[in-house]
Amino acid sequence: SHRTYLYGLERRVRSHAFGDLSEEDLFEIWNSKAYADFREKVKAFDFSPCHVCGGCSMLESNEEDCYGNTFPACGGCLWAQGVIQCP
Repeated sequence: SHRTYLYGLERRVRSHAFGDLSEEDLFEIWNSKAYADFREKVKAFDFSPCHVCGGCSMLESNEEDCYGNTFPACGGCLWAQGVIQCP
């Protein structure tokens, strides 16, 4: 878990894991229904644009968004919205 800040607003981002390599191999985790569903959800990217809206308390965490997405909701993710890029 970590915090991000944009335009003076703090956002609590709770970490999310789809498996544990000490219990499953990478192939099993990658092909699990939960992770496959998440990849499809991110590919479709039907998340609210939290980083430009800032109009409600849902911006404060990645628990849910105003489009009905539940944890992890990616609309306020600075990387997913193209605000930052990994080096």
